[in-house]
Amino acid sequence: MALNNLALNAYFTRTEQGFKLLLDDLAFSRGEQRWGDVRLALTQQAESAEVQEQWLLSADRLDLAPLQPLVAGLAPLPDKGLALLEQLKPHGALRNLQLDYRPRLSDGKRLQFSANLERIGFAAYLGSPAAENVSGSISGDLGQGELRLDSEDFSLHLDTLFPKPWVYQKANALLTWQIDEHAFTLRSPYLRVQGEEGPVAGDFLIRLRVDPTQEDYMDLRVGLRNGDARFTEKYLPSRAPGMSADLDAWLKSAIRGGAVDEGYFQYQGSLNKGAENAARSISLFFAVHDAELAFQPGWPALREGRGRVLIEDSGVRVELAEGRILDSQVSDAQALIATALPGQPPRLLLTSELSSNVEDALHILQQAPIGTAETFAGWAGAGALAGKLKLDLPLRKGLAPAVVVDFATESAQLSLPNPPLQFSQLQGAFRYNTASGLSAPDIRAQVLGHAVRGKALAEGARGKARSRIEARGEIAVKELSAWLYPDVWRPGSGRP
Repeated sequence: MALNNLALNAYFTRTEQGFKLLLDDLAFSRGEQRWGDVRLALTQQAESAEVQEQWLLSADRLDLAPLQPLVAGLAPLPDKGLALLEQLKPHGALRNLQLDYRPRLSDGKRLQFSANLERIGFAAYLGSPAAENVSGSISGDLGQGELRLDSEDFSLHLDTLFPKPWVYQKANALLTWQIDEHAFTLRSPYLRVQGEEGPVAGDFLIRLRVDPTQEDYMDLRVGLRNGDARFTEKYLPSRAPGMSADLDAWLKSAIRGGAVDEGYFQYQGSLNKGAENAARSISLFFAVHDAELAFQPGWPALREGRGRVLIEDSGVRVELAEGRILDSQVSDAQALIATALPGQPPRLLLTSELSSNVEDALHILQQAPIGTAETFAGWAGAGALAGKLKLDLPLRKGLAPAVVVDFATESAQLSLPNPPLQFSQLQGAFRYNTASGLSAPDIRAQVLGHAVRGKALAEGARGKARSRIEARGEIAVKELSAWLYPDVWRPGSGRP
C-alpha cells in the first residue's frame, strides 16, 4: 500500500490520564487521487482504579471512497468483513465523526460512534437495499443504532424486487438497526419522501439471518396519495418470483396516466432465492380517476377511467365504475388477469357495460386486431347502441383474442358498400362472437324504402366466424332491379 505526498501537522501532549494527539491538515495521494485535508484528534485515557481505559477519536470530515483500499489493506478485518466492504463500496463523506472505544467492555458498548452523513452511498448486500445521497445523522454502537435521514436527490434500490432505484427529490426517515449473533435487523417505523409521482410514506423491516439455512425476511409498505399514475411502473416488482414477464410488460404499457387518489405497495415474506411463492405475499393497489388504460395494442384506450387496480399473488384485478372508449361510455367494467400456469401466457378477461354508438362499434370491428377488418371494410352507420362487452385477450403477441359483444339498437342506420345497401330504422338485439359470427333472433329495418324483418345466424366454428342472414319483406320489382342493376333499364312491375 503506497501513499504519496503525505502532509500533516502533528501535536502530541502527554497528560496525567494518558495522551492527546492532534493531526491537522492531514492529506495524502494514492495514484492520481488526493485525499484530505482532515483534522484528526485522538485522546487516550489509561485505566485506573477510578476509570476504565478509553480511546476517543474525532474527525472533522472523512471522504469514504478513497479510504476503502486503505482500510482493506491495513485494517485487521476478517475475510467476511473485507468481503462486506468490497460489496458495499461505501462513498460520500462523514462529518463530525466521534468514536468512543472502551476495550474492557464486552458488550456492544465497547465501540460507540456518531457522525453527520453527507451524500453517503452504498451498494446492496444480500437482501438489504442500496442507497444513494444519504444525508442526516447517525449514532450507535456494535449492537444497535439509528439513522435520522434528511436527504435531497435520495434513491433507494431493492434490487431483488425492482430493476430500477426509487428516486426522490426529498426524503426524511428514521431507521434503526440491531445486530446479534443470530441476525441483522433493519427497520424504519416511518419513511416520508417526495417524488415525481407525489408524496409517499412507508415503513419496512428487513431481517437477514446469520445462518444461511434460515429465512431472510422483509415486511415493506409504501403508500401514495394524490399522485400521478404515469409513475406507477416504479412500484411494479418486476424481479419478484411469480411475476411473469408478459404480465409485467402489459402493466408497464397499459397504465398510461391518470391521477392516483391513493395507493400502496406491500411485500411480506422471504427474501431467499428459490423460496416457494407461498413464502411471500405481494400486493399493489391504486384508486384512480381520469385514468388512461391501453388494454392491448391496436385497441382504443380507455380514457377518463375511475376505479381501482389491485395486483396480488392471484393476479391482477381492475374495477372501473366508469370510463370512455372512443365516444362510448363504459360502466361497471371488470378486468381480471389470473396468475398463469407455467409456460402459459396470462390472459386478460374483461367485461363491461356499454352505452355506445354504431360508429364506435364499426371502428373496433374495422381497426382492432380481431380478424374482422376485411369483413366490415367500408361499412358505415349511425345511431345509439347499448350492450355488454366480453374480451379474452392473451397478453402475448401472435395469439388471437376472443370477443363477444351483445348490443341492442333502435332507429339506427347502416350502410354496406358491396353491394351498396342502406338500412334505416334498424332495430334488434345482436351478438357478435369472433369464434362463430353475428347472430340476432329478430332484426327489423327499412330497406329500399320498405319494411324488412329477418334474423342472423352464426354458423362459424373453430374460431372462423361466418354469418347467414335471412330476411323477408315486400319490395317493388322496379326498385329491386334498380338496386341490383343500377346501370341497366329493365321494365317490370309488381312485388317479389
